[in-house]
Amino acid sequence: MPHDCYDVIVVGLGAMGSATAAHLSLRGCRVLGLDRWPPGHPFGSSHGDSRIIREIYFEHPMYVPIVRRAYELWRELEARTGSALLVQTGGLMIGPRDGEIVRGTLRAADAWRMAHEVLTADAVARRGRSRRIC
Repeated sequence: MPHDCYDVIVVGLGAMGSATAAHLSLRGCRVLGLDRWPPGHPFGSSHGDSRIIREIYFEHPMYVPIVRRAYELWRELEARTGSALLVQTGGLMIGPRDGEIVRGTLRAADAWRMAHEVLTADAVARRGRSRRIC
């Protein structure tokens, strides 16, 4: 096969590789995607019945605009496929007030002026009982 048949070859077609291949193709690139395993294999980092994507990452506020763009892309994919793929829910980050997870989450929420609440353990328990959360 001549070396100029493809503009891009993507090796690994998990979540990131397949998204990369799809978006390059949408931009008009001739893309070849290669994976060691057949579709639906259990060896990838993004397989199973459910996945989570968080808008606020405690690691750094810089992830917020990246995730917001990802949400847009999920909605575009839903529109193209006619399938519901993303269900947005609330989240609960749990840890000591001065711990890395809570501090980082609050830093990201404050940096991007995102609505959030800081709850005590008792407040979480009360909400759980009132909403029958198990």
